[in-house]
Formats: sequence, C-alpha cells, structure tokens
Amino acid sequence: MRNCTIEGFLVGISIAGSVPGLGHVIEANRLSLNRYIGIDVVGFGSVVCGNIVDNTGGGPGIGQAWGIRALGGVDVIDNVVDGTVDDGVETSFSSTGIWAADFAGQNPDVTSHAVWILGNRVRNLLQKGLSLPTGIAVYGTGIWVRDNLIAQSTLTSGSGVYCVGDAQVRDNVIKNYSTGLDTRCTDNGGNVAY
Repeated sequence: MRNCTIEGFLVGISIAGSVPGLGHVIEANRLSLNRYIGIDVVGFGSVVCGNIVDNTGGGPGIGQAWGIRALGGVDVIDNVVDGTVDDGVETSFSSTGIWAADFAGQNPDVTSHAVWILGNRVRNLLQKGLSLPTGIAVYGTGIWVRDNLIAQSTLTSGSGVYCVGDAQVRDNVIKNYSTGLDTRCTDNGGNVAY
C-alpha cells in the first residue's frame, strides 16, 4: 500500500497475514486523526517505511492510542509519528508511538526473525493520568532499535525506548522522558537521553 491519505478511521491501515519472504510494504502514506491505531501490521517480512502518522487517538471511550503497531518480522523504518490525542473525557490515556514484537516474543513455538526499528521520529505523545507514554516499545528477540529520534516538548514520565526480551539499542536520541532507555534494553552505545 503506497501513497494514500487516510483520515478519521478507527484504524487507518490494518494488514494481517503473510508467509516468510512475501511480506507487505506499507510506504509513503499519510495517516491523520485515526481514532485508535494509525498503522497495524501483522506479517513476516513486511516493511512499514516512510509514512507520516499524526494525531492518532480520540476514539470515544478508548483510553489508548498507537501510532504504528507491528507484530511478526516487520521492519519499521524512517516513519514520523507525531502526536496522540484523547477524546477529552478520559481521565487516563496511554500513548505508544511505535510498538513492535516478533512472533517468538508472543509465542515460544514460533521461530524468531530479526526486526529493525530504524530511523524513525516519534514526538508529542499525550500523557494523561497515571498512564505513561512510550516512544518505542519492543517485545521479543532479535530486535534492533537504531538511529531513532524520540522527543517530548516538555519533561514527561514514561520511557523513550522500552524493551522486553533481547533488544539491541544503539545511536538513538531521546529527549524529555523520565526514563530515556529502559534498563532491560541492551545498550550498544551511542544512545543520548536528556
């Protein structure tokens, strides 16, 4: 899916299912004001690249929003996730810019595949109540998080990069998160958090 403008849906793009080597490409799309998830992809060998996802959230009674959510061997490369919003009623709201997991992290019977989260810009995630925003959250093994810019305009509780499993993290710039790099991430150097 390429070169689309999608606005105002519950989920902007939702694609599921592929076999290794025959993944999907979601590229150069503009997703704005989608009310729960901007891009949601499940599938081995898929790539989400060069998209702009802005102001995700605001679905009535939905206390969370994801800019990009990827499950399986999905690479997330060179995207902009800019802003999450709530419905104005929720007292607690959870924001995640990019969430990625390999199947092995979700199911121990499935072989892990390397996943790249590379060159993305994540900014302006809403914090409300006790729910904390997370710039990039990764779950599983064989995941590389590299060369991303993750920023809030003011000091915010939450994590710039949050890891569960074996995630290698290098050369990311993280600004205005109380926890820049989660201690469970493997810090391979070059990360700057301030």
